[in-house]
Amino acid sequence: METTNTNQEDLEMAQYIMKVFSMRKITLMSWGFNAPKVITDGVQFDVNGFKHSGLVQVIYQHGLDLFKICLLSTEMELVKEVTEIYFDELVSTIDEQVEMVENYEVRVKQEYGNVHL
Repeated sequence: METTNTNQEDLEMAQYIMKVFSMRKITLMSWGFNAPKVITDGVQFDVNGFKHSGLVQVIYQHGLDLFKICLLSTEMELVKEVTEIYFDELVSTIDEQVEMVENYEVRVKQEYGNVHL
């Protein structure tokens, strides 16, 4: 995981988020999860999903003990922000914003052929 201009607390938060993600590795793969990077209070990574392609930032919200998710374009422009997410909702919330489309199974079969879901 790349780190730039961050401190030990940022690294620890990014590692915590990645640990939460590790419970659902297959879901992350479906997003095209790539190039995780430590950022202030969280982690940023590239995605290439059915609904969003670009960057995702997961940032810890101090004081609330919750997280926010920022979807960014490849030019770093904010596309959407979802706030006040509990740690156990991170993967499902990101999945809903990045990958899940109507008739998901049909879309996957169209894109990737004979895949069993």
